[in-house]
Amino acid sequence: MRRVLIVVATFVASTGVVFAQQGDIAAFDPTCSPLVHLISQNYISGTTYNTQGLEPEFPIWCYDQPLAGAPTRVRDTEGWVDTWDNDHLAIQTLHDGDYDYRVFPRFVANPVNFKWGAFINTNHWMVDLVDVSTNRLSGGVLISPDQTFPWPGGRLVVEADAAQGAPGMGGADHYYELDVTSATAPTELPNGGVVDALYGYGQFGGVGALGCRLENPALVCSMYDDSNRVTGGQCPSDGRICTDNGGRPGRVWETQGVGTARTAASVRGGFPDYIIPGSNGLRVRDVMRRCITNNTHDLHCRDRFRMELTRDSVHLFANGYLIYAIDGLFAVNPETGADNRIPQDWIDNGARFYMTSWINGGQHVPLRWHWNHVAVNPPYPASEAVSESFCLGQESADGSPNTCPHDHIQGGQEIAQSTTPSPTPTFTPTPNPTSTPTETPTPTVTSTPVPTSTLTPGPTATPPPTATPAPTTCTTVFVRISGFPEQAVDFCK
Repeated sequence: MRRVLIVVATFVASTGVVFAQQGDIAAFDPTCSPLVHLISQNYISGTTYNTQGLEPEFPIWCYDQPLAGAPTRVRDTEGWVDTWDNDHLAIQTLHDGDYDYRVFPRFVANPVNFKWGAFINTNHWMVDLVDVSTNRLSGGVLISPDQTFPWPGGRLVVEADAAQGAPGMGGADHYYELDVTSATAPTELPNGGVVDALYGYGQFGGVGALGCRLENPALVCSMYDDSNRVTGGQCPSDGRICTDNGGRPGRVWETQGVGTARTAASVRGGFPDYIIPGSNGLRVRDVMRRCITNNTHDLHCRDRFRMELTRDSVHLFANGYLIYAIDGLFAVNPETGADNRIPQDWIDNGARFYMTSWINGGQHVPLRWHWNHVAVNPPYPASEAVSESFCLGQESADGSPNTCPHDHIQGGQEIAQSTTPSPTPTFTPTPNPTSTPTETPTPTVTSTPVPTSTLTPGPTATPPPTATPAPTTCTTVFVRISGFPEQAVDFCK
């Protein structure tokens, strides 16, 4: 596939084209349960749906959803870029196979104890989820581009926009995860299964997975091996088949507590006060934003995260800034003797990218995860991996820092031209009370919840992967419209 970049500065002026998902949301079912407002969804009373007409006011399972439209992704054999910009109906379905994505609900209990739904609205995608039991259960939804990707030059790059700083998100009980594995789906007994019930990357027993949890304000990454053994190395008597990994834990490493020093030669960043090298004093909290209240639109803290993996490194960026750097993964773990490096098999044969919305510890009020922009091996550097709402030094009309001034218009683009003039950037980095340390502090330790449910965990049936036919020859044209996000079109024959 050939890639062509076309800059069209006057496209909108000459054609009048505006690319935006339709804004009319169907009426909700008044008998739906639980019919309550969601955590991590902004509400402004007195507006349409109490959400400025932009989002469904109640959980998505309370609405009849129109079927998904045509995929918006652009892809080739090496990469994938999806802006989710479309002109289809509001609150479209995001079922398994829609938009060329796999969708996997994974609940560490009987699925009847959860309600969930995924949908596409206002040019981005969301997941609603709640534990409706009286217990403290764990589970989530994993969504993945339906493609296995190579590692050009021995490196894999994955990106997603995530509103990890929205109210109600963060900590160890409700968060966003970026996961990578060679598995085409979460695995099942006997050759696979759950190796860690608290995380999305724990759903790939027998294959292994790496994941980074966006536990705002902390970041934690971890990797499991392919032995099908759980965290401590045991092989549960649930019918699974485990391989001999030398008596080691199933979890190879985790950058938390004492595990950090056992992971790699260097682990830098991953906490709010970390000063980003080469940024003129910016700290992680300056580029990894937080929405202050439920009246703050999630777009004001929906940041672009980019994870770059090599055989011996994991780098995590937020809005183009390197906020977490794990370098020199040990070939021999100093505690267990395990090989901490990314499996060579993933590099040789390809891997898949999963975006996980997860809860632990009994989350009995519905939460909403706001995601956007999915990319794998995109054709641009990390410095250009920036959320469309991120403007360093500016602020939105409600005072959200480092946010581009914009309007929220029902049925319009999320970043519409603001009627308020953009202020001159006056950003001042948070003062550093002492000289910049030469040693990087250990990332903040976060507590790990332990579900207390007495229900017997059971695997969730996973539909087989859907084959996607590939065109013989394609040319991708990237169209950059002044003032609007870049669009891309495939021409195939």
